[in-house]
Amino acid sequence: MSTQAESELLRLKHSRYEIERNAEFAQLRAQFPLQAYLLLTFFSFAADALEALSLRGDIQAAQSSVIKMEDVFTWLKNTSAPLIDKELADLFGILVRADMPMEQVAGVLLKRSKKGKGAPVSNRLPVLQAVEHQMQHPEMSWMRLANKFCQCGKQKHDLKCRDRLRLQAKKLNERLAAWGVDKSLISLPGK
Repeated sequence: MSTQAESELLRLKHSRYEIERNAEFAQLRAQFPLQAYLLLTFFSFAADALEALSLRGDIQAAQSSVIKMEDVFTWLKNTSAPLIDKELADLFGILVRADMPMEQVAGVLLKRSKKGKGAPVSNRLPVLQAVEHQMQHPEMSWMRLANKFCQCGKQKHDLKCRDRLRLQAKKLNERLAAWGVDKSLISLPGK
């Protein structure tokens, strides 16, 4: 690994350390512990991608981490992640191996990335918030969660809203498990 890549990797890992100790992040963690944990997970995948590419030259492992980053992004930002095709992934590898600073790499990639295809992901953040709320208030029923978080536009939410929310929450829990997120380890406020 080149000294530039080593310093970028250390800086990225240190950034996560600094984020965890930041007062604003502490407020986010107190109010939205699952979202805060996913933000840290996003940075972990970024460090994994950089390490895979810089340390081991493993483009497939780096791409796998970037795909995980994109998936986490769609839950946190409630929008589709930019589409990163093979050409862009190869360019990422070339720029990192050329010791280009990560800010410049990110700038180049953002300029060349394409908007995600298909229907926009529009309900992920409310589902994430419902799951997070359920973690903090386990006694709350799915119907009450649907009334609080469903964004279907109906005045009164029905069983379809409840079932859709529960199904989407199940999908989120599957994604969390795939990302290695153990919800039982996330510290909840007042507990």
